[in-house]
Amino acid sequence: MQKIIFSILLTIISLTVNGKTIQPGTQSLKTVYIGTFMDNPGGGIYSCLYNPDTGGLTDIRLEKPAIQSSFLTISKDKKIIYSFRTGNDGIAMFLSFIIADDKRTLIPIDSISTGAVDPCHIKLLDNDKIVASACYRDGKVVYCKTDKNGKFTGPVKTINHNNTQKKTDEQISHAHQINTDIKGKYVYVTDLGLDRIIVYKIDKGELKESTRIPVTSGAGPRHTTFSPKGQYMALVSELNGTVSIYKKDKNGIFSEMIQTANLLPNGYKGRASAADIHYSADGNTLYVSERGSNCIVIYDVNPHSGKITERGRITDSIKIPRNFYVDDNGKWLIIGNQEANNISVYPNSPNSSPVSQTEAFKPCCILVLD
Repeated sequence: MQKIIFSILLTIISLTVNGKTIQPGTQSLKTVYIGTFMDNPGGGIYSCLYNPDTGGLTDIRLEKPAIQSSFLTISKDKKIIYSFRTGNDGIAMFLSFIIADDKRTLIPIDSISTGAVDPCHIKLLDNDKIVASACYRDGKVVYCKTDKNGKFTGPVKTINHNNTQKKTDEQISHAHQINTDIKGKYVYVTDLGLDRIIVYKIDKGELKESTRIPVTSGAGPRHTTFSPKGQYMALVSELNGTVSIYKKDKNGIFSEMIQTANLLPNGYKGRASAADIHYSADGNTLYVSERGSNCIVIYDVNPHSGKITERGRITDSIKIPRNFYVDDNGKWLIIGNQEANNISVYPNSPNSSPVSQTEAFKPCCILVLD
């Protein structure tokens, strides 16, 4: 009798979170943080709620207005978010926030000036002991030590790619992204201006250049991602609309290219503007956003060779897709449509249409608090 009563109670009890009702049997809602583009009254860090069962997005709100934080990164314990703020002069500051108990509110911890201009990506390195940023306009990589409480504990150090070029290099540096391999042994900085991936090794809290991986002239390398088992690195190049797959060399650096594929649709005559790239959690699928043709390209990954074959595209309601998130459960993609001023959830399959969307000013970064 007690079991029957308990079962009936479960069917009628619901949980309300921030005024939204969640029916029993669904997964807990997750928080999505959204970094937005540059200086506009609608800019800042947003958050909303995400239902992994239905793909629903609800309760969008602006957590930190007008701090011009286009990219975010989170500590491994999921307690601290790092970003940057760009002033009117373009000079950036590192920022840190603790995530409050409601899993949404951001409480400022610390800030420090970087002395660099126009940051476009931020990453925690060395088991969260270092926060680093790639700065597009002046080609600098800036980094600083940080402690477990989110405090910046050392001076900001600067690597200027324009000062480290060989004399034969005539391009102007545009550092674009900082990433690490699965083990965190090497740091990969894509430089769109130099057509290089510059690889660093962390030595006693310092970034020491290890090697430079050349990329096709004019390709404009933008973002990298690493397969979940650490076998391959995938690179998306913005200016020629390609994705390239790399395997490790004898030193364990992903420098040996095994394939390059064209992202652009057949017959497309417009400008390429590829943006972001991610593997699925199982490593069987690779996703790439391409802003010129307004699509997400979905590739099947050969488990033996690492090479990719196009499965199809998502194009419906896509408008300048920048960063996106691949749900670990394999059901959904959350896509930031920068010029549509929204983030949208799509079923994880070609030719799909959005099941949910919410407004956000020029979304550039989507970070899901798992």
